[in-house]
Amino acid sequence: MRHFSPDNPKRLARCLPLLSVLLLAALLRFHGLAQDKRFHGDEAYFAAFARSAALNGAWMLPGALDKTPLTLYAMAFSMHFAARGSSDTLLDFDARQGEFAARVPNTFASLLLVAVIYALTQRLYRDRRAALLAALLAALSPALLAFSATAFTDMGMLLCMTLALYLAAARRPLAAGLWLGLAFASKQQALFYLPLIALWLYPSGWRALLRFAQPLALVWALLLLWDAARGETTGIFALAAEHNSPAGLMPLTEIGARLALWLHYAAALLGPPALTLAFTLWVFWSWRKRFSRTTVLFGLFIMAYSALHILFGFNLYDRYLLVIAPLCIVLTAHALAPTARGMSGRSRLSLSGVWRRFTIGGRILLLVLLVLAGTALLAEAWTASAGLIEFGGARTDSGILALADFLNAQTLGAIVYDRWLGWELNYYLGQWTDKRKVYYPTPALLLEGALAQPEPAPRYFVAPLNYPYQTYLDVLAQAGFAITLVYAAAPFRVYRLIPPWANSGV
Repeated sequence: MRHFSPDNPKRLARCLPLLSVLLLAALLRFHGLAQDKRFHGDEAYFAAFARSAALNGAWMLPGALDKTPLTLYAMAFSMHFAARGSSDTLLDFDARQGEFAARVPNTFASLLLVAVIYALTQRLYRDRRAALLAALLAALSPALLAFSATAFTDMGMLLCMTLALYLAAARRPLAAGLWLGLAFASKQQALFYLPLIALWLYPSGWRALLRFAQPLALVWALLLLWDAARGETTGIFALAAEHNSPAGLMPLTEIGARLALWLHYAAALLGPPALTLAFTLWVFWSWRKRFSRTTVLFGLFIMAYSALHILFGFNLYDRYLLVIAPLCIVLTAHALAPTARGMSGRSRLSLSGVWRRFTIGGRILLLVLLVLAGTALLAEAWTASAGLIEFGGARTDSGILALADFLNAQTLGAIVYDRWLGWELNYYLGQWTDKRKVYYPTPALLLEGALAQPEPAPRYFVAPLNYPYQTYLDVLAQAGFAITLVYAAAPFRVYRLIPPWANSGV
């Protein structure tokens, strides 16, 4: 039988390095999933839509949504399985359960991405060592780890678009178009890969390009129909353009700062900043002798994508660099592969030959440097998986759970004036909160709305300590509102507001 073939142990031995890398990737990503960390404001925004679908049946995602829905639906299905209830109670879960459930899909997408990057590198270069190095770099990438166990929409998009690139390299344009369409259905930013994959398929002829375009057009049409069926005043694409549509070139005085910020974010793509710099220099050095079509296309795309974001008025968020992360990883692995072959003794630069060139002191120094580099890479990966690096934003217990518990404990129908916390507070108050949260962007509008509110329900003003809330309180006090501090736990304060007509006994 085939299972007992003598070739099987050899096949298993060949698979062990990749399995080891995938196990390491899983360990780091599940470590991130196990962290007790609160949502970033944007995570809460996406999770609130997904929760409404999971608990309230709002599967058309009503509201001011600016993202395509596929990732949100994945989160909603995960949340639905986390919900509990009975025949006479509403489906619900607590905030921490919702956080965990919302992050599960991206965690597994990030793990699958490691395997897809391995397959992509193997397909492009027919080099198993380069593919293993690419998988290892993807498994340990601080940038990918920082966004693995999150509720952002990037990881699902990244998995689908990298798979689309792999299928294009495998000369399967129809499947490549389908997966790029699914990437776009996860997040609109996937559109940036359209020219890259089209250029890759161009040598295969117009028929391949047409086959690639067909599923893309179908997905686009379905998304337009879905958006129209939602019945919102402003559709997702119009709202996305409103939120992030560059008007033109940035002033020369701002380009330097934007370049510095972009490079600061890029330092987390391949490891600690020093290692990322070393890998980058190695890639450029390797290009002296190893130039290919893949190198040209990937290199030009990385430079064009970076220049577009630096020179034009796009928002500069760290997660926008995730689009180029797989390409950077593939190019770096390809550049490092000859050295890996040399260190294994399967190259003219064999380990014994290289080793003999060093003195005893040089050998010790080389070993120390390798150990330090490996330790630094693992340590940074572990820190990133815990959400404790700047990339992706450190998300620890900000105190918002206690704040939400306090507000939910107040009188039925209490009015909560929230200027700054927005979707974050929406999520932590819960799907079935009986509090009325009101937003006023300026002190004048808050005063006007508060005076026009005739109901006797208690009113509370939420004041994060790192925002200029005192101006709002001063305006209310001058109008005769009685203001009492009723909650103070860093970094939040809550003030109870009593309108002047209630103060005067009218």
